[in-house]
Amino acid sequence: MTAASKMRQFCPTLLGIGGVALVFAVVAVATAPGIYSPDSLGQLLQAQRGVYSDGHPPLMAGLWSVLLRVSGTAASLYWLHLGLLSSAFGLFALAFRRSDLPGAAWLLLPAACSPAILNFIGVLWKDVGLAVSLAFCFACIALSRATRAGQITTLLVVLVVSFYAVGIRYNAAPALVPLLWLLLLPFFGWPGWRRSVGMATLAIAGTALLLVGGRLVSYQLLDAKRIHLEQAIELYDLAGISVISGADVIPDEAKRANFSSQALRAAYSPNSSSSLIFRPDPAILPPLQLTENPQYLTIFHRAWERAIINNPWAYLSHRGAVFVSLLGSFFATVDYRQQSATFEAGVVVLGDPAVKSIDVGRPMFGQRIAASLLMAVINWTAKHTYLLFGWAWLLVLVATFVAAIVLRKRPMAEVAIGLSASGLLYLLPYFFVAPSADFRYLYWSIVAANLSTVIVGGILVHVTVEFPKSRESQARKEVVPEAG
Repeated sequence: MTAASKMRQFCPTLLGIGGVALVFAVVAVATAPGIYSPDSLGQLLQAQRGVYSDGHPPLMAGLWSVLLRVSGTAASLYWLHLGLLSSAFGLFALAFRRSDLPGAAWLLLPAACSPAILNFIGVLWKDVGLAVSLAFCFACIALSRATRAGQITTLLVVLVVSFYAVGIRYNAAPALVPLLWLLLLPFFGWPGWRRSVGMATLAIAGTALLLVGGRLVSYQLLDAKRIHLEQAIELYDLAGISVISGADVIPDEAKRANFSSQALRAAYSPNSSSSLIFRPDPAILPPLQLTENPQYLTIFHRAWERAIINNPWAYLSHRGAVFVSLLGSFFATVDYRQQSATFEAGVVVLGDPAVKSIDVGRPMFGQRIAASLLMAVINWTAKHTYLLFGWAWLLVLVATFVAAIVLRKRPMAEVAIGLSASGLLYLLPYFFVAPSADFRYLYWSIVAANLSTVIVGGILVHVTVEFPKSRESQARKEVVPEAG
C-alpha cells in the first residue's frame, strides 16, 4: 500500500478528529471555567476545607481538593471533565479507523454537536463526572479491541476511571456491569456458556468491589459525614402513597408542626420532592422533615417498607408518575451566558460567602459570543425537537441495543451493545429512585445513546458500501469460468 493510499484511508479519521476538536474548542470557549450550581458550590467548599459529607459525593470533592491544591484553581475539575469527554471522542475515532469504519468517524461530529450532550458539559455536577468517565472507559476498550493490543494497560486505566465514576454515583453500579463485561472479554478465550457465565460473574463481582472501595474511601479515608439522603426518597414515596391511597402512612417523626393532609397534597408533585422536604419557597414551610436520629431513620425505613407492601398499586402509580415525568419533561437548568449571575445565585442558596475566596477561573476571550451561539442551538433544539426529552433517548437505546445484537458479528458491535446496555441499566432503575424529573439524571444514558448510534450507524454505512462490492466480486467470479 502506497503512502498516498494510506493517507486517503486515514483522511476520514483526521477530518473527524479535526471536526470534533473544533467543536470542543468552541464549547470550551463558551463554557469555561464552568457553571456552578448550589450543589457545585457546596462540593467546592468541601474540597477547599477538606471536610466532607455524603450529601455530595465525597470522592468527587476529594479529587477536587487534590486538583485545587495542585493547580490553585477550581477550574481544574472542569478541564478534567471536558478533557475526558473530548479524549473519548478522539479514541473512538482511532478505534473506528482501525476497525475500517470510516463512516462512524464521520458520525462522531454530529454526536459531538448534540445539544443534549453540550447542554450540561460545562456544569460541575456528579452527573457530568459520571458520564464523561464512562465515555472515556468505553473509548479505551473500543481502541484496545480494535488494535488487539494493550489489554493490561486498558484494564488498569478503566478500573481507575470507573472507580471514580461509581464513587460519585452509587446508583450507576448497574451501568458498570456491561463495561466490565467488555473489559474482561479478551481474557476469556474459551467459547460456550461457561465463558458468558464467567464474565458476567466477574463483571458483577468487580462492580461490587468498586462500589465497596468507593464507600471505604468516602467514609474511612475522607471521613465523610453521613447525611442519609435515602430517607428523602423514602419520604417522597410515603407522601405519594398517602396522597394516592388516601391512607396516612407517614410516621409522626417525619411530620413538621404544620403537617396536614391538605398541606401534603398541596406540596406533593410527581415532578419533584423539593416542596415536600427542602423548602424551595422560603415563605412556605414544607410538611415533612429529614432527620439525623438513627432511631427515626429506622422508623422511616420500616414505615416505607410496610407502605409498599400494603399499598403496592399506590406505590407503583406514584413511581410511574415520577418516571413518566422524568422522561417527558425538560427545563433549561443552565445558561452559559450568565455564568457570573449563576455563581452569585448559587452563593445565596448555599448561604456561605466564603466560597467567593476560591479562585474559580475566568472566562476565555470570546466567551459571550460562543456562549450565545451555544445557547441559541440548545434553546432552538428544546423548542423544535424532541432531543431534550428522556423518552426519545430511551427509544434510541433500545433500538441501538437490538440493532447491535443483530449486527454482533461486525467490528465494534459488541461495544455498541455494551454502551446501550449500560445506558439502559442506568436509566431504568430511576423508576424506583428518581427524586424529581431532572433531565440531568439521564446524562450518561444520553451520551451512551449518542455513541452507540454512531457505532451502529457506522456499521450500517459500511454494510451499505460493502454489499454492492461483494455482489460485483461474486459476479466476476461467476463470469471467469465461463470465459475459460
